[in-house]
Amino acid sequence: MFPRTGAHTVSRNQDWASDEKLFASAVAATPNSVRARVAYAQILSSKGDHLSASEHLDHVLHLKPDYLIVNLKLARTLQRGGHPAGHPERALNYFKNATRLRPAYVDA
Repeated sequence: MFPRTGAHTVSRNQDWASDEKLFASAVAATPNSVRARVAYAQILSSKGDHLSASEHLDHVLHLKPDYLIVNLKLARTLQRGGHPAGHPERALNYFKNATRLRPAYVDA
């Protein structure tokens, strides 16, 4: 029993090698985890991978369309080039949705 457990531990330790690997593993294990996808999208966006980040944020909004912060994060990601052609009109729609969700929110 111990050799298998030890091998599993070594395998899981690789998931903890970096935040990116940790959250990639979390998304793979629990694809509908809002927390894992938002964290992973933030990491991808900070690395300049706005396309992948926007895909994860889009998935979150399919699960929770009224998530204010994710509407804002997706709008900002789209502004930064979340798609090859860029989608400023899509970004504007997410900013408008955030404003609708909480009109007094300063960042919206």
